[in-house]
Amino acid sequence: MKRFLLASVVTLAAFAAQAADMVVKSPLAVPGFTCTVASCSGWYGGAVLVGEGTNADIIGQGVNNSVFAAGGIIGGDFGYRLWNGNYFFAAEVAAGYQSANSSALTAFTPSGFVGTVLVKAGASLYPFFGGGVPAPSQGPVAVPTNLMPSLMSPYIQTGEMWRQGTTQWVSGAGAEFIIGPRWTLDLSYLYAPPINNLNATNLVKLGVNYNW
Repeated sequence: MKRFLLASVVTLAAFAAQAADMVVKSPLAVPGFTCTVASCSGWYGGAVLVGEGTNADIIGQGVNNSVFAAGGIIGGDFGYRLWNGNYFFAAEVAAGYQSANSSALTAFTPSGFVGTVLVKAGASLYPFFGGGVPAPSQGPVAVPTNLMPSLMSPYIQTGEMWRQGTTQWVSGAGAEFIIGPRWTLDLSYLYAPPINNLNATNLVKLGVNYNW
């Protein structure tokens, strides 16, 4: 029995000495999620501000006379994006509360809930410009020149919108930009055609999203 105890003590002492000489390694660090113009895939969510325009001539009519002529919507969005530097796909749901401009009720009905379910698809424009920065958009939504180096991808979008108890198909286009390691900016245009008692409207959305 004494020999067994002595052997056990010697074995434990030897093991302790060996363990003391070992270099303790820290767990492998998991790289933090970072969005870049070449890669930004994953879930996202954030806040959106939507202008309800009576026309799409933002440059000619100005922000107040076009983008917010019929009112605005404040809300949030949530979705999943795939962006690998070449191809862009996203599925997104958004909801908000509409405040209508009383002087433009013929363009948009009174205040209430507005929701959308959208699918987006796009591709990088840089290969078509020889690696340079493409020129700013001159469509319904003009992209500021200083945002172009942060451009991820332009895209087209389509889906459904709920407004005033009516469901309708909508379509449009937009672009997403990197504004931080986990933050993106979404600038888009959506056209809602006339349906039932609702006139057509032009929606311009500015969204800021956190990505994870």
